[in-house]
Amino acid sequence: MGPRSRGRNHACSVQPLGPLMEGPDPEAHGEGAKKERCWEVIRTWLLRLHMDKAMSGAHSSTRSASKRTDLRLILGVLGCPLAPIPVTIDAPTHIFCIKDSPMETCSARYIIQQYLAATGCLKQCMKSMYAAGTVKMVCHEPPRTGGERGCFVLWQKSPGMWSVELVVAGHKVVSSSNGKVVWRSVPWLGTHAARGPQRPLRRLVQGLDPKSTARMFAKARCVGEKRIRGDNCFVLQVSADRAAVAERCDGPAEVIRHVLHGYFSQRSGLLTYIEDSHLARVEAPGSDAMYWETTIGSVMEDYREVDGVLVAHQGRSAATVLRFGDASARRSRIRMEEAWRIEDVVFDVAGLSRPSAAAAASAASASASAIRTASSPREALRLFKLRVRRRQGLHDDHFETHAAVFALKSCFHTPLAAILPHLHAYLVKTNLYSHVYVASALLHAYALSSPLGARALFDEIPHRNVVTENTMLACLARGDDLSAARTLFNAMPEKDIATWCTMIGAYMDRGQRAIGLALFRDMMSDGHLKPDPHMLVTLLAGCSGTGSLRLMGRSIHAYAEKHGLEINVHLGTSLIDVYAKSGCLKSAFHVFERMPDRNVMHWTAMICGLATHGHGNDAVAFFEKMREAGVRPNEITFTGVLNACCHAGLIEEGRRYYVSMVQEFGYEPGIQHFGCMVDLFAKAGRLEDAYKIIENMRVEPNIVIWTCFLAACRKHKNFEIAKKGLKKVLSMAVPDDDGGVYTLISDLYALGGRWNDVERVRRLMDENFVKKKRGSSFIEDKETMK
Repeated sequence: MGPRSRGRNHACSVQPLGPLMEGPDPEAHGEGAKKERCWEVIRTWLLRLHMDKAMSGAHSSTRSASKRTDLRLILGVLGCPLAPIPVTIDAPTHIFCIKDSPMETCSARYIIQQYLAATGCLKQCMKSMYAAGTVKMVCHEPPRTGGERGCFVLWQKSPGMWSVELVVAGHKVVSSSNGKVVWRSVPWLGTHAARGPQRPLRRLVQGLDPKSTARMFAKARCVGEKRIRGDNCFVLQVSADRAAVAERCDGPAEVIRHVLHGYFSQRSGLLTYIEDSHLARVEAPGSDAMYWETTIGSVMEDYREVDGVLVAHQGRSAATVLRFGDASARRSRIRMEEAWRIEDVVFDVAGLSRPSAAAAASAASASASAIRTASSPREALRLFKLRVRRRQGLHDDHFETHAAVFALKSCFHTPLAAILPHLHAYLVKTNLYSHVYVASALLHAYALSSPLGARALFDEIPHRNVVTENTMLACLARGDDLSAARTLFNAMPEKDIATWCTMIGAYMDRGQRAIGLALFRDMMSDGHLKPDPHMLVTLLAGCSGTGSLRLMGRSIHAYAEKHGLEINVHLGTSLIDVYAKSGCLKSAFHVFERMPDRNVMHWTAMICGLATHGHGNDAVAFFEKMREAGVRPNEITFTGVLNACCHAGLIEEGRRYYVSMVQEFGYEPGIQHFGCMVDLFAKAGRLEDAYKIIENMRVEPNIVIWTCFLAACRKHKNFEIAKKGLKKVLSMAVPDDDGGVYTLISDLYALGGRWNDVERVRRLMDENFVKKKRGSSFIEDKETMK
């Protein structure tokens, strides 16, 4: 927007907008406050950062002000950044000529061609788009915990016309483009426009709109290859030309360069990572030149198909703002991160191109987003009730169906199941029931509360898709009639990976492993579908406790490596658990080391595996490394480390971990924790301490804990303390299952010289036909156990 037009529109405070350097003004709290330039904003933020470090023990109001400043800076940098170069709708994306073109340019065009084919854009032509998602933003310098959560809504009519609304922790950022001017509005800086050529929103080119991404890299160069997150990628580079960079200069601020790198997977052809770098030089009168470099790197993950187009549904962005060159100031660095997830994407939204419809769509979308992000199920239903009363906008509205789906999800909770018939009646009355997604959500709600009602509803649904049939299949698979689930499975005309996984998991859960594996082989022989990580986890879980667990684990691990499947959190945990249970600790550690983001489940699986196989000291060392890595242990982790202390005889360490679990982490001890502590003290001969644990238990000690205690008493020949629990254990013993307990009690009475009680216990065993079970083992021979 030029100076003349700004003069004509003086009623709206319009200022030049630096697309990557903009940030909040920490000093501007009133309406009449003076608005600083973007570089001054970040410089002020850095001064406040140093003040915060010097006043770390200051009042909480100072810390809250600093937190508010952090959030404003993050929203300024990561909220609505723009891409480096403009994108035109006539930019070539599917035709290229190699004549008289450099090799780097030809290679880049070929890679873009593969990208379009991989995403499905060669066959699709999208005229408009709607997307909604969630974000979590955090500032790492100084280190912050938790982060702030929010959501955003985005519309796009063409590469040059778009609008986005982002709300995080009560702060709202709005940015839009009408094809000629890009503007942004934030409460603390007002409304301001971007200088230079009109450029697209960066969120659109990070895996959300493949067409815009392809147009962005239409004139790129291939500058090499690089391995990103274990995937070999081609690197494409595109830069803003000098004329465009010169137009973006403003007063003492000079934009030197703006470069974008895209990393396209050689295996899938998809865009997996983008990184853009923006360098500006600021030289105020009477001061030295100062340089600001802003780098944003974004990881794109979870590509899913939407109307035939692959769209990245989640990812992470990390921004670094670096200041250098000022002789009077130290080199400063700020790091911010954002995790984003796309909840909904729709192409070619009906009526979105009409100006009057855009406002209605905005209101409807805001209402649907409010229902989805409600603080409780009851609040979601209350908001949906208000939406029904104030229904407005398009009658055949995409957002109305989504509001209904989000309201139905609140009925998944048992206390609200009674309202489900009323929602059902409303959906039928308004014809929203005819939308297949609404019908599927309604069916899911019935499946959780009333399986019979779900079956009746399924027979009445006019339009079904694979999601609807999968919902009904999962309902039947959870019930007692597995044959009904198999009948529906055989009758389904279309089956996806979730269909096969549900049916195979149903057989595995019921111990019918042979049928489940046979069904898996049928899917593999069909050749249309390949197993995903979730199905491999289902197979591993179904084979646990069998002799083939080790072989199955190696086979599944080899399959995942051979076919390039991502070993995600659940599959990685299952593989570590399988290897650890079967004694292959080196293989378990190999999988553990290769996990990029280790969480508490990975650490716990390794600790429990080491403890089970007698490596108590190693398990304890692993637990300490986990705490050093900043991972919070859970109750299962403490069970594993207490068990490790038990095997290694580490009494004081076990006592310390038990106290830490209760006092430091606030966990309530369970029966398994009490059992580990009793076993720990009893094996070491500290029978009084073990008995105190049993006496002070908040839950009733079971026969396993008593048996462990009495066995230690027999070992250490202490009848005096053992007799306190003999009658209790004898009353809990079941003749058919606890023959060894009777023998243990008889031996303890003999140890104390109470032969009359020995004779009484033996007579009781004869009267109840109690026999001590002999030890046994089994081997697996094809489909039978021997």
